[in-house]
Amino acid sequence: MRDEYTAVGADFGRRGALLDELLDVLHGIWTQEEFGHEGPRWTIPTSHVGLRPVQPAGPPVYLGGFSPAALRRVGRRADGWVGGVLPPEAARGLWDVARRAAEEAGRDPEALRRQIRHNVTPGTTADAIAAVFAGVRETGADGCFVDLQQAVDSPDEALELGIKALDLLRG
Repeated sequence: MRDEYTAVGADFGRRGALLDELLDVLHGIWTQEEFGHEGPRWTIPTSHVGLRPVQPAGPPVYLGGFSPAALRRVGRRADGWVGGVLPPEAARGLWDVARRAAEEAGRDPEALRRQIRHNVTPGTTADAIAAVFAGVRETGADGCFVDLQQAVDSPDEALELGIKALDLLRG
């Protein structure tokens, strides 16, 4: 969000370049025994990195965003996209951008995954959450995670609301 960049004195217009540099750094740390980096934002002296992830290429990286540039980055650089609840046509359009970018980068677009995040607001009913699940299913997304923390007062209430929504979705 622009306000977050402003709050820390960062250039919102360079967020994509900063993310690309960060992805380069993470990939280097995750895949190389010795790694160093000299970039516009960070300088990391060549160092021995002994604690690497189990996955040879590093853990899966999912990126967010809703602009064509963000979805092109998903296609070029990420394992998947964390999107939000959107009308199905808009979600498919953005996803097509990521898939085309993957193809253009020589990557398999079928390997990309989509996870949709839904932030539930106070007073949202189980019926409304089930309707969101149904809409997400319609987009062909691989999954949906629901954040209930702003909508409930306790873990038990969150569990109860989530179970009701799933039961309604299953019919």
